[in-house]
Amino acid sequence: MELRRKALSAAVRYRRPNQMPLHGLHAGEAAFPDVRNQAEDDRMAKKRRVLDEATLEEWLGEHKGWKLQNGSIVKDFKFKNFRDSIVFVNRVATISDDADHHPDIDIRFNRVQIALTTHDAGGITKSDLDVARTIDFATSAR
Repeated sequence: MELRRKALSAAVRYRRPNQMPLHGLHAGEAAFPDVRNQAEDDRMAKKRRVLDEATLEEWLGEHKGWKLQNGSIVKDFKFKNFRDSIVFVNRVATISDDADHHPDIDIRFNRVQIALTTHDAGGITKSDLDVARTIDFATSAR
């Protein structure tokens, strides 16, 4: 019995942070639902709603170079050389990570194509437009 108690104690002490604790809750997790989490979920759900065609057409008219293609908003960028293309892609990667919304990126020597769609929503959402707008602003490609 003593050996089993020591083994259990060691398992608790050396548990990796991402493992489920023995009592069923993660560190810092409340036993009851948090109202703030519901509000955040509602806000994110609003950003994940597929936009209607009129809204997309209006947005595309206001943002030079973006077009609708195969259920995504797409823009082609051209650079002097391959290195400049990669610098741009790294900038897009940072923007995308910050937004937690990642585009499809196609690199062809000095050309880069960015395509944005929200796969889990099944179309283009406000999140796609926000990332596209940020890419344009950050790259001065307005």
